[in-house]
Amino acid sequence: MDKRKLILKSGLSLREIISLRKKYLEFKNKVYRKEEKIKDIESFPDYIAFVSQLCWKGMYMIIFFSLSFAIYDYYIYEEIASAMQVFFLLYAIMLLCVLKNNGDYFHIKIGTTFKLVILRVILIFHK
Repeated sequence: MDKRKLILKSGLSLREIISLRKKYLEFKNKVYRKEEKIKDIESFPDYIAFVSQLCWKGMYMIIFFSLSFAIYDYYIYEEIASAMQVFFLLYAIMLLCVLKNNGDYFHIKIGTTFKLVILRVILIFHK
């Protein structure tokens, strides 16, 4: 599918797309060095896909970190229910921290960051 259609189906609201468009225009008009502007080599859908890829970066670390602690808890106590509780608790806390950090870094809201992560998952499966 086309990136534009996937972006429209990802759940981003019009307000979020407009705020991402403002960030895109700020990035595009940024002076590089000695009054040279960054060239128009990427389109707006490519920029959204790139930002979603950058927001996705911390997700592997969260999954493996939470999974390793859950496996450790399972080997100590030999109860699958407590291991699952450890996994979901650590995953939820770390997910909020990573989403907050990425939102602050890109100057966007946490909800928009979460939707960009979902968009990245959709883009991974539609390649």
